[in-house]
Amino acid sequence: MKGRRRSLVQAGKPPKTFVFWGGRLCLDFANTIHDSHLPGGKLHRWHDICEFLDAASRARVHVSDAALLESYASLGVRAKSRRGDMDEALRLRAAIRHIAADLEAKRAPRASAVAIVNRLLQEDEGCSALVPDPRTGWRLMHLPGRDSALRELIPIARSAAMLVADVSVSGRVRKCANPACPLLFHDDSRTRHRRWCSMAVCGNRAKVAAHHRRKLKRSRTA
Repeated sequence: MKGRRRSLVQAGKPPKTFVFWGGRLCLDFANTIHDSHLPGGKLHRWHDICEFLDAASRARVHVSDAALLESYASLGVRAKSRRGDMDEALRLRAAIRHIAADLEAKRAPRASAVAIVNRLLQEDEGCSALVPDPRTGWRLMHLPGRDSALRELIPIARSAAMLVADVSVSGRVRKCANPACPLLFHDDSRTRHRRWCSMAVCGNRAKVAAHHRRKLKRSRTA
Protein backbone atom coordinates (compact mmCIF):
# COMPACT_ATOMS: atom_id res chain seq x y z
CA MET A 1 0.00 0.00 0.00
CA LYS A 2 3.02 2.25 0.22
CA GLY A 3 2.29 5.33 -1.84
CA ARG A 4 -1.42 4.50 -2.13
CA ARG A 5 -2.58 6.28 0.97
CA ARG A 6 -2.40 10.02 0.72
CA SER A 7 0.08 11.56 3.12
CA LEU A 8 -1.70 13.23 6.01
CA VAL A 9 1.23 15.17 7.46
CA GLN A 10 0.20 18.79 7.78
CA ALA A 11 2.63 21.53 6.88
CA GLY A 12 4.93 22.23 9.82
CA LYS A 13 3.24 19.55 11.97
CA PRO A 14 4.98 16.17 12.45
CA PRO A 15 2.83 13.02 12.43
CA LYS A 16 1.87 11.42 15.72
CA THR A 17 4.00 8.63 17.11
CA PHE A 18 2.43 5.17 17.34
CA VAL A 19 3.99 1.88 18.37
CA PHE A 20 3.29 -1.45 16.66
CA TRP A 21 4.15 -4.04 19.25
CA GLY A 22 0.77 -5.79 19.44
CA GLY A 23 1.29 -8.10 16.48
CA ARG A 24 -2.30 -7.65 15.28
CA LEU A 25 -3.83 -4.52 13.74
CA CYS A 26 -6.73 -4.47 16.21
CA LEU A 27 -4.39 -4.73 19.22
CA ASP A 28 -2.20 -1.92 17.91
CA PHE A 29 -5.36 0.17 17.54
CA ALA A 30 -6.37 -0.74 21.10
CA ASN A 31 -2.92 0.42 22.21
CA THR A 32 -3.56 4.00 21.10
CA ILE A 33 -4.79 4.90 24.57
CA HIS A 34 -2.65 7.37 26.48
CA ASP A 35 0.51 5.92 28.00
CA SER A 36 4.20 6.69 28.33
CA HIS A 37 5.06 4.90 25.07
CA LEU A 38 2.70 7.00 22.97
CA PRO A 39 3.52 10.69 23.26
CA GLY A 40 0.63 12.44 21.53
CA GLY A 41 -0.73 9.09 20.37
CA LYS A 42 -4.17 9.39 21.97
CA LEU A 43 -6.97 9.60 19.41
CA HIS A 44 -8.83 12.89 19.56
CA ARG A 45 -10.22 13.43 16.04
CA TRP A 46 -10.75 11.54 12.79
CA HIS A 47 -7.48 12.84 11.39
CA ASP A 48 -5.73 10.80 14.12
CA ILE A 49 -7.48 7.64 12.88
CA CYS A 50 -6.13 8.27 9.40
CA GLU A 51 -2.64 8.92 10.77
CA PHE A 52 -2.80 5.62 12.65
CA LEU A 53 -3.79 3.73 9.49
CA ASP A 54 -1.01 5.39 7.50
CA ALA A 55 1.52 4.53 10.21
CA ALA A 56 0.24 0.94 10.33
CA SER A 57 0.69 0.59 6.58
CA ARG A 58 4.30 1.71 6.92
CA ALA A 59 4.89 -0.66 9.86
CA ARG A 60 3.14 -3.63 8.25
CA VAL A 61 6.22 -5.86 8.63
CA HIS A 62 5.41 -5.88 12.37
CA VAL A 63 1.66 -6.51 11.94
CA SER A 64 0.75 -10.11 11.12
CA ASP A 65 -2.63 -9.26 9.57
CA ALA A 66 -1.45 -6.13 7.74
CA ALA A 67 -2.79 -7.61 4.48
CA LEU A 68 -6.17 -6.31 5.62
CA LEU A 69 -4.84 -2.80 5.02
CA GLU A 70 -3.82 -3.76 1.49
CA SER A 71 -7.26 -5.20 0.73
CA TYR A 72 -9.04 -2.08 1.97
CA ALA A 73 -6.60 0.57 0.77
CA SER A 74 -8.06 4.02 0.25
CA LEU A 75 -8.49 5.12 -3.34
CA GLY A 76 -8.14 8.85 -3.83
CA VAL A 77 -9.70 11.20 -1.29
CA ARG A 78 -10.96 9.78 1.96
CA ALA A 79 -14.60 10.21 2.88
CA LYS A 80 -15.38 13.09 5.22
CA SER A 81 -16.15 11.98 8.75
CA ARG A 82 -19.57 12.71 10.20
CA ARG A 83 -20.74 13.57 13.69
CA GLY A 84 -20.56 10.41 15.75
CA ASP A 85 -17.90 8.62 13.65
CA MET A 86 -15.17 9.38 16.19
CA ASP A 87 -17.36 8.10 19.01
CA GLU A 88 -17.86 4.88 17.07
CA ALA A 89 -14.08 4.51 16.63
CA LEU A 90 -13.52 4.94 20.36
CA ARG A 91 -16.26 2.41 21.11
CA LEU A 92 -14.49 -0.04 18.81
CA ARG A 93 -11.21 0.57 20.63
CA ALA A 94 -12.85 -0.05 24.02
CA ALA A 95 -14.55 -3.20 22.67
CA ILE A 96 -11.22 -4.59 21.47
CA ARG A 97 -9.69 -4.01 24.90
CA HIS A 98 -12.63 -5.87 26.51
CA ILE A 99 -12.20 -8.72 24.01
CA ALA A 100 -8.46 -8.86 24.74
CA ALA A 101 -9.11 -9.02 28.50
CA ASP A 102 -11.53 -11.90 27.98
CA LEU A 103 -9.11 -13.79 25.73
CA GLU A 104 -6.29 -13.30 28.23
CA ALA A 105 -8.51 -14.76 30.94
CA LYS A 106 -9.47 -17.61 28.56
CA ARG A 107 -13.11 -16.54 28.61
CA ALA A 108 -15.48 -16.26 25.69
CA PRO A 109 -15.46 -12.62 24.50
CA ARG A 110 -18.44 -10.71 25.89
CA ALA A 111 -21.41 -10.34 23.53
CA SER A 112 -21.59 -6.53 23.96
CA ALA A 113 -18.05 -6.09 22.61
CA VAL A 114 -18.63 -8.51 19.75
CA ALA A 115 -21.80 -6.57 18.82
CA ILE A 116 -19.74 -3.39 18.36
CA VAL A 117 -17.32 -5.23 16.06
CA ASN A 118 -20.23 -6.66 14.07
CA ARG A 119 -21.79 -3.22 13.72
CA LEU A 120 -18.61 -1.91 12.10
CA LEU A 121 -18.41 -4.94 9.81
CA GLN A 122 -21.83 -3.95 8.46
CA GLU A 123 -20.09 -0.95 6.86
CA ASP A 124 -18.33 -3.47 4.60
CA GLU A 125 -20.62 -2.89 1.64
CA GLY A 126 -19.07 -3.05 -1.79
CA CYS A 127 -17.29 -5.58 -3.94
CA SER A 128 -13.87 -7.02 -4.68
CA ALA A 129 -12.18 -5.88 -7.87
CA LEU A 130 -8.82 -6.00 -9.63
CA VAL A 131 -7.21 -2.56 -9.78
CA PRO A 132 -3.97 -1.48 -11.51
CA ASP A 133 -0.84 -1.69 -9.37
CA PRO A 134 2.44 -0.13 -10.57
CA ARG A 135 4.44 -2.85 -8.81
CA THR A 136 2.56 -6.04 -9.67
CA GLY A 137 0.30 -5.05 -12.58
CA TRP A 138 -2.97 -5.86 -10.83
CA ARG A 139 -4.09 -6.08 -7.23
CA LEU A 140 -7.26 -7.43 -5.65
CA MET A 141 -8.94 -4.80 -3.49
CA HIS A 142 -12.24 -4.15 -1.79
CA LEU A 143 -14.06 -1.20 -3.39
CA PRO A 144 -16.51 0.46 -0.97
CA GLY A 145 -20.16 0.57 -1.96
CA ARG A 146 -20.84 3.82 -0.15
CA ASP A 147 -19.02 6.97 0.81
CA SER A 148 -18.59 6.49 4.56
CA ALA A 149 -15.60 7.41 6.71
CA LEU A 150 -16.41 4.45 8.95
CA ARG A 151 -15.20 2.13 6.20
CA GLU A 152 -11.69 3.15 7.31
CA LEU A 153 -12.35 1.13 10.47
CA ILE A 154 -13.28 -2.06 8.61
CA PRO A 155 -9.72 -3.51 8.55
CA ILE A 156 -9.49 -2.96 12.31
CA ALA A 157 -12.92 -4.50 12.95
CA ARG A 158 -12.08 -7.44 10.69
CA SER A 159 -8.79 -7.93 12.54
CA ALA A 160 -10.74 -8.04 15.82
CA ALA A 161 -13.26 -10.49 14.34
CA MET A 162 -10.45 -12.77 13.17
CA LEU A 163 -8.96 -12.65 16.68
CA VAL A 164 -12.27 -13.69 18.24
CA ALA A 165 -12.83 -16.47 15.71
CA ASP A 166 -9.30 -17.91 16.12
CA VAL A 167 -9.56 -20.43 18.97
CA SER A 168 -5.78 -20.79 19.06
CA VAL A 169 -5.26 -17.26 20.45
CA SER A 170 -6.97 -17.89 23.79
CA GLY A 171 -4.42 -17.13 26.50
CA ARG A 172 -1.97 -15.72 23.95
CA VAL A 173 -3.46 -12.23 23.96
CA ARG A 174 -2.01 -10.48 26.98
CA LYS A 175 -1.45 -7.18 28.70
CA CYS A 176 2.16 -6.17 29.34
CA ALA A 177 3.46 -7.56 32.65
CA ASN A 178 4.48 -4.05 33.69
CA PRO A 179 1.55 -3.01 35.97
CA ALA A 180 1.95 0.62 34.82
CA CYS A 181 1.80 -0.28 31.11
CA PRO A 182 -1.63 -0.76 29.47
CA LEU A 183 -0.35 -2.12 26.13
CA LEU A 184 -1.68 -5.37 24.68
CA PHE A 185 0.05 -7.92 22.48
CA HIS A 186 -0.46 -11.28 20.80
CA ASP A 187 2.25 -13.72 21.89
CA ASP A 188 3.45 -15.42 18.73
CA SER A 189 6.80 -16.41 20.25
CA ARG A 190 7.97 -20.03 19.94
CA THR A 191 7.92 -20.59 23.71
CA ARG A 192 4.74 -18.58 24.29
CA HIS A 193 6.34 -16.99 27.34
CA ARG A 194 6.38 -13.39 26.18
CA ARG A 195 5.65 -11.01 29.06
CA TRP A 196 6.44 -7.50 27.85
CA CYS A 197 5.02 -5.16 25.23
CA SER A 198 8.67 -4.58 24.26
CA MET A 199 11.83 -6.15 25.68
CA ALA A 200 13.65 -2.92 24.81
CA VAL A 201 11.28 -0.83 26.94
CA CYS A 202 9.27 -2.51 29.68
CA GLY A 203 11.39 -5.67 29.61
CA ASN A 204 14.57 -3.65 30.04
CA ARG A 205 13.02 -1.58 32.83
CA ALA A 206 12.11 -4.77 34.68
CA LYS A 207 15.67 -6.11 34.30
CA VAL A 208 17.13 -2.86 35.62
CA ALA A 209 14.70 -2.84 38.56
CA ALA A 210 15.53 -6.47 39.39
CA HIS A 211 19.24 -5.68 39.25
CA HIS A 212 18.79 -2.78 41.68
CA ARG A 213 16.78 -4.98 44.06
CA ARG A 214 19.49 -7.65 44.06
CA LYS A 215 22.18 -5.03 44.59
CA LEU A 216 20.24 -3.51 47.49
CA LYS A 217 19.70 -6.93 49.07
CA ARG A 218 23.42 -7.74 48.85
CA SER A 219 24.32 -4.41 50.45
CA ARG A 220 21.95 -5.06 53.34
CA THR A 221 23.33 -8.54 54.01
CA ALA A 222 26.98 -7.52 53.65
